[in-house]
Amino acid sequence: MKYTFWTLVIWAILAFTSCINGHGDSKENEPAFGWRTTGLKPNADELNTIGTGIQKITHVGNRLFAMDARVTATGKKNFQMFTTLQGDSTWDTLWLPNRVSPYCWYTDSIYLYVGTDLTGQVWRYDPKNNSWVDLLTNADSLFRVYSISEFKGHIIASLSSGWDTTKSPVLILQDNGKWLDINSKQLFAANAFHKGIEFNNVFYASTYDQGVWYWTPTDSTWHQLSNPPRSDVGGTAINAYPRGMAVFENELYIGYWNGGGIQKYLGNDSWLRVDSMFLDSLKNLKTTTASDIYSLATGGGHLFSAGYYSSNPTVYTGATEPKGWRKISRATYCPADSFQCLGTNVSDMDIVNDTLYAAAWDALLKFPLSDLDSGIIGAPAYPVGSSTTSLAKKIKNGNANAK
Repeated sequence: MKYTFWTLVIWAILAFTSCINGHGDSKENEPAFGWRTTGLKPNADELNTIGTGIQKITHVGNRLFAMDARVTATGKKNFQMFTTLQGDSTWDTLWLPNRVSPYCWYTDSIYLYVGTDLTGQVWRYDPKNNSWVDLLTNADSLFRVYSISEFKGHIIASLSSGWDTTKSPVLILQDNGKWLDINSKQLFAANAFHKGIEFNNVFYASTYDQGVWYWTPTDSTWHQLSNPPRSDVGGTAINAYPRGMAVFENELYIGYWNGGGIQKYLGNDSWLRVDSMFLDSLKNLKTTTASDIYSLATGGGHLFSAGYYSSNPTVYTGATEPKGWRKISRATYCPADSFQCLGTNVSDMDIVNDTLYAAAWDALLKFPLSDLDSGIIGAPAYPVGSSTTSLAKKIKNGNANAK
């Protein structure tokens, strides 16, 4: 009996210690380095439809929010929101009042702002009190809120209507709680814009296919920037499809879809392409980032890029030596329950405290920045800088053998 008693005591101590160390959640499948699972992935039937899967990731404090684009039986996308605390792998569904369908969002240090699909509403969510407030845009029904941004502490919502192409209001929320349309001249037509960002007291907006526009309260007028040149093997093509935007080291960066790469705005309608282009052994043009940029993010002294048709997000080390772009390889970790890990499409990224999150077609994954910093030490950087411009000129002139 004595032996049995002490055996039970030892087993009880071991069991208790195990629970304390693991918080009741086994980590035996977690890697020692690289990408890790967050516990959120789309339904299996979504993986056969491009444009579905995890589309957006954002946060307020240490509370995470993710948006999943699902396709209904009628073929229409049905966006759903999920939330959890950082470090927790259990996600809860977050519903708008009356279960209105969300489409876009924006966060500040306190609230989550959600724009609706086809009802023209902007809702403000308070994570601390789990409460919603309708900010009363008074927009016509059937309007879609394409994006929500902020300028000098004021929320800006870009709306558009597919049934009336003459209406694309850009609303700014004033101090009195009323919305003012700052696009009454309809410069954006029916396309609205995907993302807006404040930089040097100017508000910049990336449109669907009309390039980058900017607005200041000084003259309350929208102005269009010239489109940066795009060089490829076939010649010069239009480069008017901006998507991701970020301010990094006090400079404005724009990520372009349709092969436009990443451009740094130099002011006065001048651009510099910063994702290096090079010719491989078969004289095919290659870039060091995704060819179709959808998201830019900054954190830990780095600029991150991700997009469509790329298996790896990339990171630019900026002022940190050695400079240049590097792939954040998915080979470091591919969760067993993930169909392609970070393959095909990465629609969005976010930096939360010390962790990079990537919203991919088939999973929401995370990468500790501590792993990133140690992983890029001694890694070769892809060339950047003026060589891009010279190579582009040679390609444009038809010199396929340029080196």
